Order: sequence, then structure tokens, then C-alpha cells
Amino acid sequence: VEAQYTYGKGVDGFLDVKFGIIDLDGNRQIFAQLQTDVTNGFGYYEIDTQRIKDLDMWFPEGSRLYLEAYVTEEAGGLREMAVLTSVSFEASPYKIGYELTPTYFKPGLPFLV
Repeated sequence: VEAQYTYGKGVDGFLDVKFGIIDLDGNRQIFAQLQTDVTNGFGYYEIDTQRIKDLDMWFPEGSRLYLEAYVTEEAGGLREMAVLTSVSFEASPYKIGYELTPTYFKPGLPFLV
């Protein structure tokens, strides 16, 4: 996690992070929460994949990774939050959609090329 003031200097303080998943219904399940230091604007934490596997959680296709980070500065105690939910769990890197082809192609009907 990178934390900087608006004038570019790195923040010194503390980082609180929550990891979880958001299921298809939008419900959050938190599976890890931690606190670490932020020095010169950088806070680092590595979560072991074995720790997630040991939880015996199911990651259904279409669910998303939930990452919430709070940075608290050491000097004044100001706190900022950021949330990341753009990483999704998929069985395949490809998704085929026929929404734009109904006038040209109908699944199951013959199609001449």
C-alpha cells in the first residue's frame, strides 16, 4: 500500500488491512485482518495462499476480492480509507457473449461462413 500527502511526501504511520470476498449477492466475508507499519509512504503485507486454503472457503465464479485499507498517520492521527473490489474470480479468462449478434447468429441454427 502506498500512502502520500498531496505534496508528494510519504506518510509515516500505521496500516490496517482487511481481506475478504464479495459473493454474488453482494455479501462480504472477511478472512484476514492485520495491522502493520507504514514507513516513507509504503506499507507491505503478504498473505500466504495456504492460509486461505486452510479456511476451506469457496470462491464462486463471479465473486470478487475485497481489500479495505486504512492508513493512519503517526503525527496527527488523520485516517484515510481505500477499497479495492475490481479483482474477480473466474474459471476462464474468456467470456463469450452473443448479445450483439442476434440478427446474424442464432446458437443452434446453421451458419454459413
